Amino acid sequence: MQPFSKIVRSGGAGASAVRKIMMLADRKNIINLGLDPAEVISFGGGWVGHQSPEGLRAAYRAIASDAKAFYRSGAYSATSGMSDLKRIIADLEQSFYGLRLTEEQIIIGQSATQLTHAMFLTLLDPDDHMILFDPTYASFTGQAHLVQRSEKGIVRVRAFDPKTWTYRAEKDILADLRTALSKYKPKLILFSSPDNPTGYSFSDTFIRDMIVAAEKSGTYVAMDLTYHALYFGDKSPAHVAYSPAKYKNLIRIHSTSKWCRGLGRRLGWIEADAAVIGAIAAVQQGLILSPDMMHQMAFAAYLKKSMADGTLVKYLETTRLKYKRAADVTMAAIDKHVGARYLAPTGSLYVVMDVGRASEAFSHELLKRTGVVVIPGDGFGTSLKNGVRISFGPLVDDLKKIETGIKKMGDFMHPVRSLRGVPSSASNTLSNRASSR
Repeated sequence: MQPFSKIVRSGGAGASAVRKIMMLADRKNIINLGLDPAEVISFGGGWVGHQSPEGLRAAYRAIASDAKAFYRSGAYSATSGMSDLKRIIADLEQSFYGLRLTEEQIIIGQSATQLTHAMFLTLLDPDDHMILFDPTYASFTGQAHLVQRSEKGIVRVRAFDPKTWTYRAEKDILADLRTALSKYKPKLILFSSPDNPTGYSFSDTFIRDMIVAAEKSGTYVAMDLTYHALYFGDKSPAHVAYSPAKYKNLIRIHSTSKWCRGLGRRLGWIEADAAVIGAIAAVQQGLILSPDMMHQMAFAAYLKKSMADGTLVKYLETTRLKYKRAADVTMAAIDKHVGARYLAPTGSLYVVMDVGRASEAFSHELLKRTGVVVIPGDGFGTSLKNGVRISFGPLVDDLKKIETGIKKMGDFMHPVRSLRGVPSSASNTLSNRASSR
């Protein structure tokens, strides 16, 4: 048979340290390592552990129990999604953030991942450049490789300083961005807010200045807002309301996967200038034809009802506080049992911690010795090559297990101290915790 494509043969179709460690943590591999899968504590998953809204479940139940509604759910929707859902999303953005959108500025897709791929195909030719920060979401790199075929088209701008275990000064990052914009004339800048893997959020001023600088170079800025509902501050940052009506080069990527636990019920949407949406829709037609009708119908029904009766606001606030509490427990456990440096997240599901040596080898050995799974940082960028991503998301409702897992990490990293029964907590907690601001 003829060989697979070059992109598959080169490993560019998604190979990463994340994929490797998740393969290692597969149930069969766990058993082969002589471990009991039931005893393994995983900080590896980039998923959430809270319950989906009961109103969303009720919306699915209503569709399934009504023969006519169930029949409609089997029809094609428009390639860009249901008009009803787009109008409800526009109402949501207006109500929550004061952001005014029209239907023509919204496209609904199978997921944020699929829509990101469609965006890449819309904006990028194989010889174009794009900018990613170091570190960044590992999937961005794999998806970019599918379009650009190599690493050559990706310009990495260092955002994180491993020496201080903090983000660099934003004025310095912005200076490097402007240099890259001038030198490479990239088509796209892509980032997440809050970030995966660090949980960091750039300031409103930085994001605004980046968008303006990019617009002068004819460069699009795509902001992935998958985790924005899990921002830990009492007030959402202003950049959540930055509008594609004001910034024609701004693309806003959304997902239902995290905040309402729709990980397997795949649905997402993009907000952008109408011309960008039209171009993405033309590409999307060749990728998925149309997004899932049942998911759209149920999500639209849930949003409409929950916005009207106030349960959406209550659900979002309860969920946000739940993950903030899990983040606090995780950081306190690191202080108590490990004493290593970490970055305090402003949101999301993650804490990145310095382990002081090659992260992939550390992660493999930690799993074999303790049954604890973490994700090696080098899958997100070279700046985290000596760090690991700890995800508290899957354990948000089992805070005791978070501390148990972190204690096992501390015992592994400090075996002599553990044997002597000496507490692992550092003498100065503030020296370990690096602020995201």
